[in-house]
Amino acid sequence: MIPLKRRWKRRKIAENSRIEEARCEVQKPFSNYQQVTSTENQQTLQKMEEDLEQMYQTIQEEELDEMISQEENADIRSKQGESWKLINSITRCKAAKQKIVKGKSKEERLGTGTPLQQLTGEESYSRC
Repeated sequence: MIPLKRRWKRRKIAENSRIEEARCEVQKPFSNYQQVTSTENQQTLQKMEEDLEQMYQTIQEEELDEMISQEENADIRSKQGESWKLINSITRCKAAKQKIVKGKSKEERLGTGTPLQQLTGEESYSRC
């Protein structure tokens, strides 16, 4: 049986229960402000929106702290592949594309060498 791979995609912050609650709290002052546009209602709405923004930042910081601790844990366990996947997800870097070497067989692909080796006439080395 093949084990399931663990996904490294970030969770959607907007689906967090604390964000949903804060968004519901903003909805009432927003509807009040739409009905009666007063400075008091506007200030209340702005305060609630600032609280919502602060909640987003707090959750992002918590998620980042969790990912950093997972990376440190993977490094301690000598799981470099897992560690680099976490680093790339934190920095939002994509993995580099692998070079595709032309050849019909393994021997042809290993014997091809780099373009520099082909120009200089040096023999390529085999990893086997």
